[in-house]
Amino acid sequence: MKAYILIKTVPGKDRSVLKALRKIKAISSVDVVTGPYNAVAIIEAPDSDTILDIVLDKVRYVEGIIDTVTCFAVRAN
Repeated sequence: MKAYILIKTVPGKDRSVLKALRKIKAISSVDVVTGPYNAVAIIEAPDSDTILDIVLDKVRYVEGIIDTVTCFAVRAN
């Protein structure tokens, strides 16, 4: 299963947040983006419960993250 995590960061913390997120094994990629969010991460895990555990127990504790929105992929091409 795959999900996209939309991430808002503290100003000036983008690089350190990306570095920390790239250390989380289930995150396959993370990019800085323009718009209302500062970064988007792709997380892949066997099921939605595992994704939620990673977001709640690891991603949200990364220093410099203000807010996250997790969007589950429902259909892949």
